[in-house]
Amino acid sequence: AAPSGEGTAYRELVALTGCVEANLCLQDFDPVFDQFATAVVDSARLNCEWVIPEPPEGMTLEADLVNLEFTDDTGTRFQIGRIETVDDCASVEHGWYYDDPINPTKIVVCPDVCQQIQGADAAEVNIEFGCQTIPAAPN
Repeated sequence: AAPSGEGTAYRELVALTGCVEANLCLQDFDPVFDQFATAVVDSARLNCEWVIPEPPEGMTLEADLVNLEFTDDTGTRFQIGRIETVDDCASVEHGWYYDDPINPTKIVVCPDVCQQIQGADAAEVNIEFGCQTIPAAPN
């Protein structure tokens, strides 16, 4: 049976939320599911920056006792070494830095590391607290 009229409330909701729109009368949901699958894959990528959690009560963050370790989709592990600022990314291999060296709130990896992290299908980044920070190796 044909609908009694156009779903204006549906169109308004789609416009407000930026959601996927499809003709429900056609019952062809493949294009909608394809968009969902793309969104899931994009959101499943690892981040390239992480908020530093609040230390437990009575403790403080020791900024020189933080390390990052990356494991790629083949199981190969390597350390991502610390640099001072994003400007140092071009001169090192596998670098990370704090958003603010004095009062850090985030750990951020260099763009080349980010690309490598997000390009791996099954990868893992571990942030390790408590061991002397390893500096990034120069190119």
